Amino acid sequence: VGTDYSYADLDNRDIQDAVKLRLPDEKLGNDLTYVVETTPSDKSSEYAKVRVWVSKTTWLPVRIRFFDAAGVEVKRLTVQEVKKVSGKWIITESKMVDVKRDHTTVIKVVDITLRKDVPLDQFTVRALERG
Repeated sequence: VGTDYSYADLDNRDIQDAVKLRLPDEKLGNDLTYVVETTPSDKSSEYAKVRVWVSKTTWLPVRIRFFDAAGVEVKRLTVQEVKKVSGKWIITESKMVDVKRDHTTVIKVVDITLRKDVPLDQFTVRALERG
């Protein structure tokens, strides 16, 4: 979509269908996090390994690092801001760095209304490409 984010970064399929390894918890700033390393089962996955830091407070990912088959970091997602909206924690600002291209994309949500009437199947890759 013309950014440093790819569908694979937003999809979670690689993380769901993966071998998971729990690493020692870490503190990021004031946030205590669980750290999980995933190795996608699908060998055609865009990444060979993904490491995720999940906030113990919000249960949201606050950092994700993406690695290639050689173990080299190729992308890094950092959550810059979260807000509680209608009782749910939402990521409202995040930064994706493409390490190979030395390029950054920032996504900032400035207005959000949570809706329950939009079916989840509207958020598949096919539906998003179709528009």
